[in-house]
Amino acid sequence: MNMSSIDWIIVVVFFIALVAIGVYCRRYMRGVADFLVAGRAMRKYLGYAAGSVAEAGVLSIVAIMEATFRAGPSYILVPVITMVVYFFVGKTGFVIRRYRETKIMTPPQLFEMRYSKGVRITAGVICAISGILNLGMFPIVAGRFFTHFAGLPPDFTFLGLQLGTVPVLTAVLIATAIAFAFMGGAISVVVTDFIQAVFMSVMFIAVGAFTLRAVRWESVSTALLNSETTNALLNPFATEGEFGLKFLILMIVVRFYSLAAWSPGMQKFSSAASPKDARLIMFLSGAKVFGWSGLFYCGMAAFAVMALPEFSSFGLSAAVEQLNPDIQAQMTAPLLLSKVMPIGMMGFLFAGCIAAFISTNDSYLLTWSGVIVQDVICPLRKKPLSQKKHIRLLRLVVVLVGVFIYFFGIYYKPGEALLIFGVITGTIYMAGAGTIINLGLYWRRGNKYGAYCAMVAGALMPILSLIITKVPAAGNLFKNIFGVEYK
Repeated sequence: MNMSSIDWIIVVVFFIALVAIGVYCRRYMRGVADFLVAGRAMRKYLGYAAGSVAEAGVLSIVAIMEATFRAGPSYILVPVITMVVYFFVGKTGFVIRRYRETKIMTPPQLFEMRYSKGVRITAGVICAISGILNLGMFPIVAGRFFTHFAGLPPDFTFLGLQLGTVPVLTAVLIATAIAFAFMGGAISVVVTDFIQAVFMSVMFIAVGAFTLRAVRWESVSTALLNSETTNALLNPFATEGEFGLKFLILMIVVRFYSLAAWSPGMQKFSSAASPKDARLIMFLSGAKVFGWSGLFYCGMAAFAVMALPEFSSFGLSAAVEQLNPDIQAQMTAPLLLSKVMPIGMMGFLFAGCIAAFISTNDSYLLTWSGVIVQDVICPLRKKPLSQKKHIRLLRLVVVLVGVFIYFFGIYYKPGEALLIFGVITGTIYMAGAGTIINLGLYWRRGNKYGAYCAMVAGALMPILSLIITKVPAAGNLFKNIFGVEYK
């Protein structure tokens, strides 16, 4: 085991404190608006901190380190683009200001106001499918991270049963996220997210500092320059590699064009106290890129440790070789952290990552359950639900979504990088939603027929991409028709 008793004490104390705060916030949750959008009372700094940490879950942490491990410095242009887009939108108020002025709780709610109830239900179904698939990898990746970072045994015996550590830990993590979502809805989520944001900001700096102390930049640059794929690692416009020019163009479109479509990201703007606060939250969110610099460096340091013989004493290569080949790239940087972080800091990082997992997953569980209830079930009902039944239904859907993502994560085997999987699943909804939100807010001639076409066409391409790449028969059919393999 990599963690000492001191580390575990830190984890337990932090977790108990977080639970106590979440329970305390429960008293302020009185209705559906409080449960979903924190009563629309969130100010700019609270919104920035809560929104930033909600997007910095364990999967995001692992995915960023995996991206720089596989793509090197060339990947860093992607977060720079994100920062520029956030600054631009925050300064101009593009989409965000008008979006908040509508006082909607979920993006599909706008579609009924602008187009029709049928468009809202259609968008709600596509949004829920896209979001839940996107969320499906979050818990299992977190389970793997905590298991390998802490050096937990791969399995253990409980009541005479031999159980796998990762599946059991994943189930516990999902149950914890559900419990936080139940405590006080978005109010508990926002307050605990703020505390976690402060904690994680310090931890990201510590990750970079301790990694830099163990693996200097000179070693990283040597490994990059001596690699057989140096051009792909250093040139963000390279045509080869997973994170080359095509990925860069895709991210520019996703970050700008579909900015207002991603429901978890828009939840903090729906919760903002005013359109002005929503705009300032977006502007401040651009600064979060600087806080992630330690994670960027950790991924590149892991590449250097794996490539250079001078780091053989770390034993990283041997540890990685013991893992399933499907997750080796994901877990290389977390394993490096377990070797460079000192006693005490290991506990703080473990606790911080638990906080990051909870903050992301409770926010996403609330968002997708809200979409299913608000935009699919309620519009189909003839009678509105009472406040009590409405919240009860939201909680039931939260549990059902949690059960689904547990089994999805256990059985789905992604072959691509986590970030690429996230972009593909997110695009199922965002491709069409970005069109009808932007045009719906700024173009009077948009109508429901165009909205239907945009949503269906936008969802079709990424779904076909997943089918062709994951189903051998579909991939062979594509090759037979077009004469090339789909990549």
